[in-house]
Amino acid sequence: MDRTYTGQKIIVQNQYFPKTGKFDEVLALRIAASKLLKEFGMTAGRVLITRQTMDRAKGKQKEVAAVVWHSEYRNLEALKTELNSYTAEQESRFQKEILDKMRLLVDRFKKQETTLFLNNSTHLNYLAPF
Repeated sequence: MDRTYTGQKIIVQNQYFPKTGKFDEVLALRIAASKLLKEFGMTAGRVLITRQTMDRAKGKQKEVAAVVWHSEYRNLEALKTELNSYTAEQESRFQKEILDKMRLLVDRFKKQETTLFLNNSTHLNYLAPF
């Protein structure tokens, strides 16, 4: 297998697990958050919905839905640059309009950052958490 890598991307996924009856509100707020990020000139990302039939944290068979924010960055430096480019006003606005409200709507939050390595043929070689 060719192990000569031409590049890598950083994939960030924030998973929001809504409280009972709060799924639609979490989805709407995450979409609003992406619009606000775009307004700030940041990466808006994509909003996804995931469903799983096993809630491993509680060991019960049931459907668990989550709202996921998915974003990709060309490398770790690009991610760090964006994270460090928020103004104090932008951080305050995002906190007030999004984060303070989201905390009231979710039972659980999970953030995952993964490195996507590409080989010379631009096929996926492997994913690795960093």
